[in-house]
Amino acid sequence: MLFEAQIAFLARNNQLVSLEEAVKLLEFGARLPTDVYAITLDDCYRGLIKYVLPICRKYACPFTVFVSTGPLATGMPHAFDYVLALAEGTSRQAVDLSSQGLKKFSLAGEEEKYDFAVSVSGLLRNWPVAKQKRFLDSLCEQLQAFPQKEDFRDLLLSREDFKALCHDDLVTIGGHTVNHLNLPALPVEECEKEVRENKVMLEELLGRQLHFFAYPFGGESSYDQKVIEVVKKEGFSHAFVLRRRRETGLNPYTISRQNIHSGSCVGPGADFSESLFAIEISGMGDWLFARCNGHRKKPCP
Repeated sequence: MLFEAQIAFLARNNQLVSLEEAVKLLEFGARLPTDVYAITLDDCYRGLIKYVLPICRKYACPFTVFVSTGPLATGMPHAFDYVLALAEGTSRQAVDLSSQGLKKFSLAGEEEKYDFAVSVSGLLRNWPVAKQKRFLDSLCEQLQAFPQKEDFRDLLLSREDFKALCHDDLVTIGGHTVNHLNLPALPVEECEKEVRENKVMLEELLGRQLHFFAYPFGGESSYDQKVIEVVKKEGFSHAFVLRRRRETGLNPYTISRQNIHSGSCVGPGADFSESLFAIEISGMGDWLFARCNGHRKKPCP
């Protein structure tokens, strides 16, 4: 398994610390040492308990999960997985969403269904929950597909799974909103509700206070000063963004994380490449492979 190969490499060659320890190093004003790594994961997927926890136990690797609580509360997934289930559950071969500023989508094959889910969820991420629900209800009628909780039982963490996860000494839990929406696009009242209700539910389940928060989607456009003030107001002491640089000091509400995609460390034979992985975690991958925001833009000269 690719994740195990990555963790084994890090454990063999570096120091793996909890997020709390990494933040303490930054609070002293020092650059985070190049051989120190804190592992973080997001959302509310059952793979966390099925795969991640056993592997991290094997290598004594602390890790943090930033949990979005909507799936824990309802048993239903966020927009991408729900829309993908719609595409997979319909007998329709196409759907026209040009009235929503999108296009007519083919649903004939797996790749087309995936592209449909990416495009639609990209639109919905900026909408308040009530508007999202109206659109999805209409789309269900249009496609004559109606996903149910049972369809996602193997995909999502249950409350029992979550309790088993968070009571392990290796695991730190952080906040990640209720519905995984793009917070700057929301009215401030809904932004506050997303952050507050997420924190309240997680603290009730954990029986202790949360300190860490990760902005959904994580890029530079996933937060602004309004969102930072909401996160502060709701009692989080540190918040994390996705960008490819190692910290040289500490801005507690924009601490960098680096996103590692599976394809960035797989060699020609589809096997794990230690060399590519080492390049990726060093932060040199974008420069060497001429990528912009993690995506290839043109060959290196």
